[in-house]
Amino acid sequence: MIVCPANENGVVGIKPTVGLTSRAGVVPISHSQDTVGPHARTVADAAAVLTAIVSRTADPRDPATSTGRNLIPPDYTAFVDAHGLQGARIGIPRAGVFDTIPSIVSDAFDAAVRRPDPHARRGDRFQQRTRRHGAEVVRFLATLLADPPQGHRVTGRAAKLARARPLALRI
Repeated sequence: MIVCPANENGVVGIKPTVGLTSRAGVVPISHSQDTVGPHARTVADAAAVLTAIVSRTADPRDPATSTGRNLIPPDYTAFVDAHGLQGARIGIPRAGVFDTIPSIVSDAFDAAVRRPDPHARRGDRFQQRTRRHGAEVVRFLATLLADPPQGHRVTGRAAKLARARPLALRI
């Protein structure tokens, strides 16, 4: 498991394609989806670990590693882009996400991402880092989910939330 633990612990997780890393010795929940991948503090660190753990030769204990060995890049850190957030707009949904977590958790989250405030050092640092990397935190509007921009579609839980709560969400 990579994605959920990374999300819960506030770290970077990379879920490689099945067969990129060997699953030998792993007890999978799903043979067609489970894979081994890194958790790390930064994207660059996770890319470096991925470079180290990929199966460069086929592992006889994991048939998924039998093809494509010649397609593996020599170094995944080459794909890390320091300007990857340039122009990004980060929306933080509240409804349906914050309804089930303890208020101490949501209060800490709010303190970390609120608009710049001269008395809120943590919030300021988050906003400054976000802007320094070319991105901004914006209000997440459920109406965008109900009527997404042309060429985009909303599925799964987000679509269900949009139908249930079509009002603007506060961050």
